Amino acid sequence: MAYVPETGRDGRTPIVSATAPSGATQQRIRSERGTGIAVFSNAEELVSGPAVDEVFIAVSEASHEEARGAALEAGAPMFYEPPLASRRDQVIR
Repeated sequence: MAYVPETGRDGRTPIVSATAPSGATQQRIRSERGTGIAVFSNAEELVSGPAVDEVFIAVSEASHEEARGAALEAGAPMFYEPPLASRRDQVIR
C-alpha cells in the first residue's frame, strides 16, 4: 500500500511479479498493475518463477523471515526493511 503505488509513478521501476497470500489482494494487484504481472501466493514461488533483477521486500513482521529467506536462498539481490526475523534465533547469519 505504501511502496507499490510510488514505484509506478515515474515508470523507471517495472514490477513484473508480486506475492500476496489472499485471493482478494492478488486480484487487487492484477487490477492495479495489469494482467502482465505474475502474482504468487508466497516468496518461494516468486523466486522460483520468471527471472527478476531484484526483490523488494515490504511485508508484515510475521512474513519477513520467509520472504527474506527465499530471496537469500535463490541468490536474488534484494531490498528489505528490518526486522530480519520475528525472533532473534531465526536470524540467518
